[in-house]
Amino acid sequence: MKAARYASLRPVVTALRRRYGKPAPPVSRDPFHLILWEQVGYLVPDTLVVFVVIRFWR
Repeated sequence: MKAARYASLRPVVTALRRRYGKPAPPVSRDPFHLILWEQVGYLVPDTLVVFVVIRFWR
């Protein structure tokens, strides 16, 4: 039963990839960095978040 439900996701994922392309890789794999990214960046544009986070990580 589970396999049939998950098998139906494959066409959806394929359609999304065709429409939007391959997703960008995550900013980091470190959980602390991901939390920091979300906390710093929820109100500002991504370009500013990148600037702030890179300066913080140094």
